[in-house]
Amino acid sequence: MYCSSFQNTMPQEYTRKTQRGSATGVLQRAAEAVQGGLSVRAAAENFNVDRMTLSRYIAKKKENPHGVHGYANCKLSNLIFTSEMEADLAMHIKDLAARYHGLSKDKCRALIYEYATRNNVKVPENWSVKKKAGEAFWLGLKKRQSLAIRGPRSNIPGSVNSIQPTHSW
Repeated sequence: MYCSSFQNTMPQEYTRKTQRGSATGVLQRAAEAVQGGLSVRAAAENFNVDRMTLSRYIAKKKENPHGVHGYANCKLSNLIFTSEMEADLAMHIKDLAARYHGLSKDKCRALIYEYATRNNVKVPENWSVKKKAGEAFWLGLKKRQSLAIRGPRSNIPGSVNSIQPTHSW
């Protein structure tokens, strides 16, 4: 029998399985050869690249000469915070965790949502419904900012006695 909690989980990090579309250095050199006067067909043959792939790459380069191309472009369009905002948020979470003897995961997610709303950042709809950041965003932020936040610890006086050794008379 399968455990239901594992059926609906997805991996947190995508692992690329092919090398397709990753030869941007070759495409860059072929595009420079085309700009130097070589035809697209000849450049594609010389650099062992598909002619249409090279044509599309050159067209995207003309459209956005200094932009990011490929999968990295999709990643940039889905960002919620800038890198400076994320660093500021991570520092704030670390500071609060140090002050209050740790923070719960849900409290951190609520802080992220509060930070976004106070800075008028557009957030996903489920954040607005739940009033906290998503689980995947929290895990990604922890990884990107190297956050190691421990859960809250209680300061019950009785727990201090259990730590100290007992005296036997």
